[in-house]
Amino acid sequence: MRGAELIPRLEELARHGDAVVAWQLAEYYAQRLEGESEAVRSRAVADWYCRAAVLGNPTARYRLALLYQEGRLLPRCLPLAVSWLSLAADQGHTDAQVLLGWCLQRGIGVAMREDRAMAWYLRAATAGQVQARYNLGRMYEKGVGAKRSCRKAWYWYRRAAGQGCARAQLQLGLLCSRGPGAYRDPARAVYWYSQAALQGSVKAQYNLSAMYAGGAGVAQDDRRAAYWCLRAARRGYPQAQYNLGLLYSKGIGVGCDPARARDWYERAARAGYVRAQYQLGRLYSRAHWEFADDRLACYWLERAARQGSAKAQLRLGLHYARGCGVPLDFPRAYVWLYLAAQARLDGVGLFLARVAAHLTLGEIQWARRASLFQLEG
Repeated sequence: MRGAELIPRLEELARHGDAVVAWQLAEYYAQRLEGESEAVRSRAVADWYCRAAVLGNPTARYRLALLYQEGRLLPRCLPLAVSWLSLAADQGHTDAQVLLGWCLQRGIGVAMREDRAMAWYLRAATAGQVQARYNLGRMYEKGVGAKRSCRKAWYWYRRAAGQGCARAQLQLGLLCSRGPGAYRDPARAVYWYSQAALQGSVKAQYNLSAMYAGGAGVAQDDRRAAYWCLRAARRGYPQAQYNLGLLYSKGIGVGCDPARARDWYERAARAGYVRAQYQLGRLYSRAHWEFADDRLACYWLERAARQGSAKAQLRLGLHYARGCGVPLDFPRAYVWLYLAAQARLDGVGLFLARVAAHLTLGEIQWARRASLFQLEG
């Protein structure tokens, strides 16, 4: 029997109460109508999911909850999504149990109940659902919904990691490298970071790079440190991009290359990483650096200064006091030096006094008021 002839028969079965067929029709139309208008897709797919859900199919109930939660094909309605999730979860649908737990943990479409969230995670985790096992580990590690327990966190992380969950492998690595004394084991940390890094976990790649750089739990190896740092940097991890800039600037594990160092610093700086912004500002202000540019130095120093970097505030204040890369401006110099002085950096008081000698009392008072509005956030 051809597909065109089969569909009407399946629709008839579904209308007579076959929940599985109704769900399969919804899945069929969801794929078949990709080229159709949104209105046509909404009517066909949502109708069959609703029919299958009402007839009691747990997967259809879960899918319908996703449609209401995401606002796809149906108007977004979080309470309705939670209602359908609850029905599917009661039927043992593990993905629904995890998502229902997430909604209860975050208070999405339902009152926040961390203890009930943990109960749903536990049901799904016991059935082998990997995300539930990871979530349970996080809750036990943080003491959310239950008393904090590194032992139980390790238990659930270990089971999720055994199923290939990169995030659980990363957390095991963190427990082994930074956790309580009983769990500290640098060699095991390297193992779990390696497992997660091979699956593409950016943070694991960065942490593994740090382990190789410091020789913690593994023989010190600058080339491997640079390799994993590069992997993380290419994925857009700002700390790795900054560290890779340091490696290229000093020739550690890679060839010394100031141009590449600058490029990686700039990638991290554009991502808002304050240490990279300060480093760029410092390098651009060096007269002997081949890329020296006082204007760019001030640009990056101001970006870092506005994020609260006291060292950047000091350098930026000196640029304004000397007119390097920016117009000479003693009041603005005082603003940044005054902010740096709040961090009690050595020598700031002397520079502040020298700048104050060029200002009137009114200008000093203005600068102190202006300093309150310079920082982001």
